[in-house]
Amino acid sequence: MKKILILASALLLAGSCAPDKYPPKTDSSDDAYVLPQGEIPSEEELAVVAAIRERYNTELNP
Repeated sequence: MKKILILASALLLAGSCAPDKYPPKTDSSDDAYVLPQGEIPSEEELAVVAAIRERYNTELNP
């Protein structure tokens, strides 16, 4: 009986020592995110995308 009590108390103590889910917030953190600049595709890239889209549409609707 003593072994069960010791085991139960050890499990209770081990389970209550869980680490915090999130690290502490610091004053130096910043929420202002800079989004990357997009690129305008070239005519060649647009033609490739159009060809892929056309092939997809013809395969989808024969």
